[in-house]
Amino acid sequence: MTRARLITASVRGEVLAVGRAARRAATGPGRERDLLVQSLKAALAALLAWGVADGLGLPMPVIAPWVAVVLSQSTVYRSLTHGWQQLFAITLGTVLATLVGEAVPSQLLAMAIVLPVLLVLGNWPRLGSQGVYGATAALFTLSYGEPSAYAAGARVLEALLGAAIAVAVNLFVFPPMYLRSAQSAVQGVVREVREVLETVADGLAEEAWTHREARHWDERARRVPGLITDVRSTLAWDRESRWFNPRRRARRGRPEGPRQHTVWVLERVSDHLGDLTRTLTEAADEERISGRPDSEATTLYATFLHRVADACAAHGRLVSGDDPEADRTELREAVEEARRVHDALRDLAEREGARGAETMVLFGALVLDARRILEALLLDPPENSGSVPGTTGSGRGSGPGRRADA
Repeated sequence: MTRARLITASVRGEVLAVGRAARRAATGPGRERDLLVQSLKAALAALLAWGVADGLGLPMPVIAPWVAVVLSQSTVYRSLTHGWQQLFAITLGTVLATLVGEAVPSQLLAMAIVLPVLLVLGNWPRLGSQGVYGATAALFTLSYGEPSAYAAGARVLEALLGAAIAVAVNLFVFPPMYLRSAQSAVQGVVREVREVLETVADGLAEEAWTHREARHWDERARRVPGLITDVRSTLAWDRESRWFNPRRRARRGRPEGPRQHTVWVLERVSDHLGDLTRTLTEAADEERISGRPDSEATTLYATFLHRVADACAAHGRLVSGDDPEADRTELREAVEEARRVHDALRDLAEREGARGAETMVLFGALVLDARRILEALLLDPPENSGSVPGTTGSGRGSGPGRRADA
């Protein structure tokens, strides 16, 4: 393919991706709609800030909308915390640039004195990511008009005006909540775990599973921890989005969304899924001359994996659904169905053991890994922060016990 065709294909792919995102934003709630709403809110805050600053006759009304756009953050809490950090940085940069600009006749020399100092001070942890705005405020002060106490006060007032409008818009106009994003991230992990289990089950049912197929299953299982990292991140966003958010009160009485305990459970499911696929990869090694279970065992084991996959799906509905009692009942029924198949597997494992110790070890390990996934789905959340319930699974590590209310 020529370079021109590659460029054309790349551009076409980007256009199609934008079109899909636009359709998702228009058709229903989700990440794309959240981004669209937040962008429109930033534009609204900028227009309001410009109008108010210009109406008050402030000398440089562009400062207010500039600050308003920057502070139209993804959460109300972040708008507030970044607001005071940015105001402090802008005030520091404006005052220092004004003092140096009035004392030094050369504009370039004044910048050479002020900018290094402000860029170093911008790394102060108390300023967070807003420290750089001290240097940009100094550039505005030294580049536009003569530095003076009046101009410095006006710029600080404009920044304060823009910050106040940004916080007000973010607080009262569709204040952002990220519960849907957290639910979507959890469902993504559950869906991937279920698909891996069903793919493995279908492959085992065909009996001719190869080392290449097993390695593909293992590679998919290794991607699950990355998805769990996304869940942890979105839960943190959801928790932060509820701080100082008036919509939190409006959500009281509604079903809860995912909690930190969800991450704890998903991590254990991921661990056991990885153990299962690694065991299968070792069992499918061409250099292994014996030890594979026969067709009766693999067929029954495939059925067990399908039942475990159904239980995973039920757990996902319990975490993100609107009817926790019904979803909890569905999960218990799915687990009981899987346990019935497990009992049959246990009986079969005893017969498989008669064929040799190697077969017994392999088959027993496969059954144990799948059973641990099943048991992880039923783990109760820790009662206290830092406490971890006992488990018949891997028992590795400790999970967060603090609740993340939705």
